[in-house]
Amino acid sequence: MTENRRPRRPAMLDPEVAEQIPGDEDPAITTTTAQTAARALLGWSDQEFGQEQVADLVDVIKTQGVDFAAALWSRSGYLTLPGQLWRLYLLNEWYSRDRKVLTERYEAGVKIAQAKGLDVPSNFLTRHFATLAELFAGEGCENLPGLLKNSAILLRIFAAGNADAQWIESDADELAALVTRRSEALLKTADEFAQGAKAAANPEFVNP
Repeated sequence: MTENRRPRRPAMLDPEVAEQIPGDEDPAITTTTAQTAARALLGWSDQEFGQEQVADLVDVIKTQGVDFAAALWSRSGYLTLPGQLWRLYLLNEWYSRDRKVLTERYEAGVKIAQAKGLDVPSNFLTRHFATLAELFAGEGCENLPGLLKNSAILLRIFAAGNADAQWIESDADELAALVTRRSEALLKTADEFAQGAKAAANPEFVNP
């Protein structure tokens, strides 16, 4: 039985930083806000946030966590920067909650992948989640397309580890959006990461 740790609720923003972020009454504003928060996490300014505001927001993420930004990304399409960060966030939360289970599935899946000729680097699992931890701690990401591509590979390894596993027991689980309970859904999310990796090579992906 794994620990049933629910993802943390979004943290409260400092009022001065919150004033810099538009409200979400309008869907267009919500989209812009999600994009701005996603770019800020990566250390990039835009028309909404200058470098000073980006630095302030990153400081909030480092002290309070990334949950409030993730809440902004949750309604974004998968072929957008915030949509991809939302999926990375869920993947990272899932590993934090069910690390033992995922490690077991990974070890089983790697054997299958290697038997099929796939070269999986040593410590791929731990290095990948160390990179995610740095990203969501506000430390940035040097290679976003590579991170998304590796996330796709990792989910396919998880799926291979136990094709019949029911990963999430309830559709009401807050992480069900990522895996929707069975391995075929992992493959669907893996495909979304793979498409995101290709899209991230286009400058319009991060600056639409």
